[in-house]
Amino acid sequence: MGQGIPTPTAIMDMASVDQFDTDVFKEFVGLILGFLTRPNQASRMMTSIDTFAEENGINPNAIQALIRAWLTFFRTAQKGNKTPKAVYQELTGMGISDDKAQYIGRLYKKNLLAISRAVVGRTLTVNQLTDMQWRFGVTSGSSEQKLSGKTFLQLKMALNDGVNGSEVLTELTLPQFFTLMKELQQAKASLDMMS
Repeated sequence: MGQGIPTPTAIMDMASVDQFDTDVFKEFVGLILGFLTRPNQASRMMTSIDTFAEENGINPNAIQALIRAWLTFFRTAQKGNKTPKAVYQELTGMGISDDKAQYIGRLYKKNLLAISRAVVGRTLTVNQLTDMQWRFGVTSGSSEQKLSGKTFLQLKMALNDGVNGSEVLTELTLPQFFTLMKELQQAKASLDMMS
């Protein structure tokens, strides 16, 4: 399957919402859009989803698969700049009833800006540099004569990948370090210009 094209299993999962009565369906779509537009409240949203599953007698594993399919669908639609009409047409093509597909299309249109902001915000916080340590050195001895006396820089970077932190260790030659610094200064200038 191509990127962004729902798998047959995902399509079946998504189409299963057609079996929900109108109130349950609207509550479910509201939960999905809440998850998309407020990603910083993910733990609270997960509690709401668990409560929704329990109140409506839905298997927790089934609801998780259903939510993943819908989140992927909306994110792909946003990234592909799909219009509400295109979203509606795709949903009816998956077997979702006309009235429910129209409802989702209207909510998608209403929340498109918030979804876009959340996706951009999430993208910008992923792999955020939270700390950096460095150490300069000079190679004093090596089995290769040409490497002796060369300067280097060791970097230890702490990154926040949106879920948990990680550390990245790297070693650069002095010319590589200066290239990195130039690129970082250009990136900072671009960000300053945008804000």
